[in-house]
Amino acid sequence: MEKLFNKIKVMLIISNLEFGGAQRQLVELANNLPHDEFDIMVCSLSQYIPLGTRLDLPGEKVVIIQKKSKYDISVVFRLSKVLRDNKIDVVHAFLFDAEIAARIASTMAGVAVMVGSERNSDYRIKHNQMLAYGLTKKLRDVCIANSKAGAEFNAQELGYPEKHYAVVRNGVDTNRFKAGNGMQLREALGISQDQFVIGMFASFKEQKNHRMLFHAIKDLTSSDRNFRVVLVGEELHGGAQGTTTYVQGIHELVDRLDIRDYCLFVGNQDDIEAYYRICDVTVLPSKFEGTPNVVLESMASGVPVIVTAVSDNDEIVEHGKSGYVVDVGDEEGLSRYLQLLMGDRALSANMGSEARRRAVELFSSAQLASSTGEVYKAALEQRSES
Repeated sequence: MEKLFNKIKVMLIISNLEFGGAQRQLVELANNLPHDEFDIMVCSLSQYIPLGTRLDLPGEKVVIIQKKSKYDISVVFRLSKVLRDNKIDVVHAFLFDAEIAARIASTMAGVAVMVGSERNSDYRIKHNQMLAYGLTKKLRDVCIANSKAGAEFNAQELGYPEKHYAVVRNGVDTNRFKAGNGMQLREALGISQDQFVIGMFASFKEQKNHRMLFHAIKDLTSSDRNFRVVLVGEELHGGAQGTTTYVQGIHELVDRLDIRDYCLFVGNQDDIEAYYRICDVTVLPSKFEGTPNVVLESMASGVPVIVTAVSDNDEIVEHGKSGYVVDVGDEEGLSRYLQLLMGDRALSANMGSEARRRAVELFSSAQLASSTGEVYKAALEQRSES
């Protein structure tokens, strides 16, 4: 197909560029798609774009089409004009409202290929979302899921055939996220060099299940007090998904369990790589996931991770080698593995080295971009033949 010998014009569309998993993966993808093959633009449906500073793209390649309200239909027409004016070949959308707008706008603008995303699995899709998905079902050409579990879930819920999906796991910048000396930051945070640091890197929302970690921490205080818990993250922008209420409940639980002296809430951090370097282990006790960015970032930073057995986590983390996998709600198991690592710093270091090796070999940003680019090309080729 003649078009494939020219640069493929791609627009990545997302609801916003806050400090979220989908947002961070969009940045990794935009920065790593080969610029000799792809002409890349990024579009946010919100002016809230703190991660925009991480994009390695010229200013005119980053477009904001402000969604003025929850049901702002005009965003579709404005997006369609941008797609048409820039002669976009492939649209790749992330998150619900961006995907629905992109499906309709891509059709209106005559875009050749519309790519959707699935970032999680085993969650509840709201009635209004199911209605929107159903009405626009035929407007999506392919879906890129970041886990096998996510692809299976999306197919089951939305009724697409297996061939509609491509599984491309998340990628991590292994040059940015790597082992390093965290002594200076520890000192700035008031953490002594001999204290064991447990990190949790997650937005404060129900999915991430901070409560499980806090109950495990309470158990740890009965046998060991020489540790700190560093919590990186905040509620979602504008209190989306009920996160303001969730945060209030979390702080009430911390006080009720009397563990506040062990916990350090540091909010969102742009230099997040520095915070991994002060950790001896990280924990992600999520109720559901896709391929969690923070797990890959921790591994790339040479820090072992304890995760719950959701989605593809047990394929990403080798139990007993690069970290541990526990069932959702198994606070006793989480506490037991934390105590094991706290009592054996050499084991923690060895597991961290194995985690780093695995991240570099299997989950690099280059691999993410290469695999995603191949999906774009295959979809364009299929469209040209149909």
